[in-house]
Amino acid sequence: MSLKISAKSTEAQAKARLDSTEWKRYLSITKQEAKTLAAEHREWSSWVQVHADAQANVLRRVNEQLEAEKIPKIHVDILDWRMSQVVRRVSSLNTPQREISSLADRPHEQPPAEQPPAKQLSASKMPYDPVKDDAMHNG
Repeated sequence: MSLKISAKSTEAQAKARLDSTEWKRYLSITKQEAKTLAAEHREWSSWVQVHADAQANVLRRVNEQLEAEKIPKIHVDILDWRMSQVVRRVSSLNTPQREISSLADRPHEQPPAEQPPAKQLSASKMPYDPVKDDAMHNG
C-alpha cells in the first residue's frame, strides 16, 4: 500500500522504516534537494510540476546520500510525500526573492513606481453622505 500525500510524518517515518536520527537526516537531505530545484527551476512551485526525469534524479541522489550514510534507501512514495510538502514550502518562501531577481535579470525593465499613500480620512472629515448632509442643513 502506498503512502498518501496527506499522511502524518509519523506514518511516513514508520513506512520508511527509519529511526529518529535517520529520519532527521532524510528530512534535511530532501530539504536541500528542494532548495536546489527551486534555484534551478523557478517555474516549479510544486512537486507534480517537476519533470519525471528530474524526480527520478532526485530519488537517485537522495538514496545515494542515504546509502553513503548507511541509512536504508527510501521508496518513491516516501519521496513523493516529502517533496510534495517541501517543494511547495521552499517555493513559497522564495517568491518575493524570485520577483526581485527576475527584475535583476531584465535591467531594461523598471519596477513599478511607488504610488503615494492613499489619503487618510480624519475623524472630522467623513465621506459625503447625502442623507446626513441634508439632515444637518435642513434639520
